[in-house]
Amino acid sequence: MVLTALREAFGLMARQPVLWLAGMTIGVLSALDILIHLYFGSFYADKAWVFQLLLIPFATAGIYGVIREPAGASFIGQAARHYWQVLLPALVLLFAMLATALLIMVPLALAGIPSTPEALSFTVLGVAFSLAFFSFFYDTAAVFEGRGVFDSLRRSVEFTILNSWKVVQFFVICIIATFGIAFAALFVWAMLVADNLEPLTRMNATEVQTLVPGDLIALLGPTGVWITALVLMAATILIATLVPAFKACFFRRYAGTRMPVVGEYDEKGRWYKY
Repeated sequence: MVLTALREAFGLMARQPVLWLAGMTIGVLSALDILIHLYFGSFYADKAWVFQLLLIPFATAGIYGVIREPAGASFIGQAARHYWQVLLPALVLLFAMLATALLIMVPLALAGIPSTPEALSFTVLGVAFSLAFFSFFYDTAAVFEGRGVFDSLRRSVEFTILNSWKVVQFFVICIIATFGIAFAALFVWAMLVADNLEPLTRMNATEVQTLVPGDLIALLGPTGVWITALVLMAATILIATLVPAFKACFFRRYAGTRMPVVGEYDEKGRWYKY
């Protein structure tokens, strides 16, 4: 059944080319990130990264809106309509992640365990993965079911619990697809820049370990950097189009499930929910 949702996603990608707009937008931005690093430096690249983070919910909202209303739906119109429904819960999740990581680090520090950057990073990643697993479908719940900020997060948790095994299968398929596309892109990239990276074959292990990003950029040269940006853009377009479409089809297929409501009637016939 999960593979059926994947096949449905491929069908939507073929029948509705407008869905590729989101992937193309994110792909172009990822390529620009590399080029801005090269030509303008990390200061401007960091600013561009913030812009990308704000634009990704816009592209995602557009995909879900077009899938929800395929008949004559405008990608830009749907994206603008559902943008805040997607962005606001994401900001709540970000705040919850940081607050939870802080609450974990404080007692560890009081217990005498040093708060090193490595420990902080490990804690934040652990909290982020845990929250992401249960809240991953908040945006589909917000767009397809018209739910508010906190209700969309609650619905995502409910959906994940009721369909836990299918959700695990969904994540496994997404990981396999992502790594497959990334591996294919890496293979193509290695073939295209093999001549530029040939000096690496004459270096020993110590010299390779001392290389910094600037050294790799110098080895690649302008042509190699452009090839890297274009290959990254192509891979990002595929991933950023396939995964949201698959996610939308998966959610629509299993969204009929609801958490059972437990309660009882009193002697006057009034219903009380536990």
